[in-house]
Amino acid sequence: MNRIIDLSGEWRFCLDPDKCGIDSFYYAGILPGTMKLPGTVSAQNLSDEIAERYADRLTDPHLYEGWAWLQRTVKLPDTHNCSVFLTLERTRKSTVFINGQEIEPNTSLNTPHVINITAFVGDAGEYDFCILLDNTDYPFPGRSLTSPGSQTNWLGILGNINITVHYKTFIDNIVVTPFAESGDVRVAADICGEREELDVTLAVTDDVGYRFPPIKVKTSRGKLTVNYPLGKNFKPWDEFAHKLYELTITVDGEFPDRYNTSFGFRDIKTENGKLCINGEQSFWRGKIDSLVFPLTGAFPTDVLSWVKIFKTAKLYGINLYKFKACCPPEAAFFAADTIGMYLVPEMPFSGHISDELTPENALIIEEGRRILRSFGNHPSFVMLSLGDKIYGGNELLEKVTAEFKSLRPKIIFVSGYNGSRINDDFFVGTDFGEGRYIKGSFAAFENRAGFIQTDPPCSDYNYDKAISPFGADEFDVKPVISNEIGQYAMYPDYSEIQKFTGVLKPSNLEQFKARLESAGMADRAKKYFECSGRFAVSLYKAEIETALRSENLSGFNLFDLQDYHGGGTSTVGILNAFTENKGIITDAAWRQFCSEFVVLGVFRKFVFVSEERFNMGVKIANFSGKTIPIDKTVLHIHKGNESILSYEDITYKTAECGRKDIANFEIKLPFFDEAKLLRIDIEVYSQKQIFTNSYEIYVYPEKRAHAVSKIVITRHLGEAVEHLERGEKVLFFPSKFPPEKFIRGEYCTDIRNFKYGIGSSPKPDKPIPTGTLGLCIDDSHPIFKKFPTKSFTAPQWYDIITASGSIVLDGIDIEPIVSMIDNPYRSHNLGMIFEAKALNGKLLVSMCPLDRIESIPAHSLLSAIKDYMDSKDFFPEIEIEEKKLRLLFMK
Repeated sequence: MNRIIDLSGEWRFCLDPDKCGIDSFYYAGILPGTMKLPGTVSAQNLSDEIAERYADRLTDPHLYEGWAWLQRTVKLPDTHNCSVFLTLERTRKSTVFINGQEIEPNTSLNTPHVINITAFVGDAGEYDFCILLDNTDYPFPGRSLTSPGSQTNWLGILGNINITVHYKTFIDNIVVTPFAESGDVRVAADICGEREELDVTLAVTDDVGYRFPPIKVKTSRGKLTVNYPLGKNFKPWDEFAHKLYELTITVDGEFPDRYNTSFGFRDIKTENGKLCINGEQSFWRGKIDSLVFPLTGAFPTDVLSWVKIFKTAKLYGINLYKFKACCPPEAAFFAADTIGMYLVPEMPFSGHISDELTPENALIIEEGRRILRSFGNHPSFVMLSLGDKIYGGNELLEKVTAEFKSLRPKIIFVSGYNGSRINDDFFVGTDFGEGRYIKGSFAAFENRAGFIQTDPPCSDYNYDKAISPFGADEFDVKPVISNEIGQYAMYPDYSEIQKFTGVLKPSNLEQFKARLESAGMADRAKKYFECSGRFAVSLYKAEIETALRSENLSGFNLFDLQDYHGGGTSTVGILNAFTENKGIITDAAWRQFCSEFVVLGVFRKFVFVSEERFNMGVKIANFSGKTIPIDKTVLHIHKGNESILSYEDITYKTAECGRKDIANFEIKLPFFDEAKLLRIDIEVYSQKQIFTNSYEIYVYPEKRAHAVSKIVITRHLGEAVEHLERGEKVLFFPSKFPPEKFIRGEYCTDIRNFKYGIGSSPKPDKPIPTGTLGLCIDDSHPIFKKFPTKSFTAPQWYDIITASGSIVLDGIDIEPIVSMIDNPYRSHNLGMIFEAKALNGKLLVSMCPLDRIESIPAHSLLSAIKDYMDSKDFFPEIEIEEKKLRLLFMK
């Protein structure tokens, strides 16, 4: 039997910023301080506080980078004729000294440091253990595990810290390969120790206690390879059914050794460009994760924490976590096994790689082997990526992928998240070449744009034409996953600042908030957050539904489901950095368009005229792992709380796994003499279940001539001033203004964050991002009595926004009727439509040339503005001086 000696608790400790401890024999003396393990230097405030507070990420006030020493006296039993290992579950570079003798360093960042200390112990008694930790000069990139914007470069030891004593013979490196076709389990393991011939017993037990008949084998020291037939009495593992089995291998005899590992019957196949799990077509709804945990500054290593994390993600329809250039701890795999979450670890590399087996390349490849060896038995471990965005190295990567496939045939592989190579099982990326994009939005510096940034809002776009030409080449059988989709920035929620009570401090949010306060707009923070958030959600809905409509797509990875405070501060999540709901959309409403069974309304546009024909198809995206019977499909059209039209399709159908068109409704919209906002609810009845989805459309009357009024409409500042001096009402469409005071309109939020865009756009030929976050609309203003709108950007504003822009109103005490929300780095007061008293008259300024936009909503808004200015409601309270007015619009 083996014996485990727990080493958690208090250790002697000291920092060594000058890295002089080896020459000064720190390992031989008594260290002056103490540190609790597991733990980190930052979490225990063991280093001096740094002065710098970052504006583009969270700040670790006690960040320490250098050497640190840990020391403890350990009492060991007699270990002669034993094998003894020290395990540090997760740490940085480590070097162990025992009684002053140095052991070869360990550099893994993604797997446990398991250090063979057999040669350094023996007699029963006390031993002086000293561990040198180093979080500098990594032999290969740490990526998300060490970057200041994500995990932070913490220093310490996390998880289990123990010594394992194996007597005589022990088992190592168990590889379990289940075969669902036959019910067999292939077991391979290393048998280490002294004895030449061994009796080994293998037993499998399921998660409710059923024990399959054990088998006994004789084997010699070295490699154990056994086929364990379970028959057909087993159940599969996937995101819906989490059936787990435990294999116990026992070496019999005077000094037995026992090893347990869990596994599940989970088969992944890629057939005809489709992803199939356990024989059924599947669709991966992934999120990218960089192991960001603000309270602790480091990831948890307990199972319950990860169960909570994954359960939260499943509430929002997520079934896959792709870890960005990192691998989570063992607890994450156990938790994912338990609740049915697919995991994709990634080797810590991004960038250009050569075909040569350089020392750095060799270390990265060995890190991949260690990841497979440490976690490969978990059924939740579905795919390994050899790196993030990799360029070059095709020949080397092909060889590595082939080797890894032979090591773990039940795991699939991709050699980077930006393309495909011969041995890859997937294409994962964003485009197949010019004009063939499989992502809705791109950052400005990428010299391209997605359909959400370029096309009017619709609900029938798909990626099939972009993907299908790909089927003509050598990769035609590979499924396709769109990567890093979304990235729709929202204005930060400053009420979260008080929640950062742990290691990482929200210096970025504090500086953003102070900037808004200095601009005199502190009272707008909540509105900016809500309006930008609700607009971002509508863009996420459009992009996710597009992915689900696309027959040739097998999944997507959201850039993140939660806010990512790295890389410039990317507040892109519907969850905050603590994986809490931000209050923008409920999990139930999000699951309407992001889950295993989604009802999709398919129609061309969101803006109609009175009595126009409205055609809506209804498609099902069914990735529930089973066929769903469809009893009927019902469509309701609502005006406010009133249902004005209802239609039914009662044709019985079945929806197998995949996509299926189940209904089509052709509707003549009612006559309206005023613009209306209508809500369309789709209900799909399946036995005792009802699946729903909702959309909003805008219906306008035909263009009408406006009654004669006394409003002066002009495009010229001089003419506007002249009429204002006379005390008249002026509707001003500025034709000239200083270019530095104008920001063009864009029907999209900033991608990720403004600093990310401008920091990545250093070349003159690359555009600077617009950097805005959608509209903030005073929807209670009387100007909108005949132009229905919500407080945030919606499809009826598309033509208006893209033909206009906003003027910078900094230093002018005006809160616009319609403002464009600026990013927190600039915090401009951006006016699109605003009013003021000026000279002796009343002024309404529209940066949207509504009289020149050929669009029903633009014409309707212009009419609504004229009606408002002709009414007694037009009575601006804020006055603008003539000097400031001229400065705004004199070029």
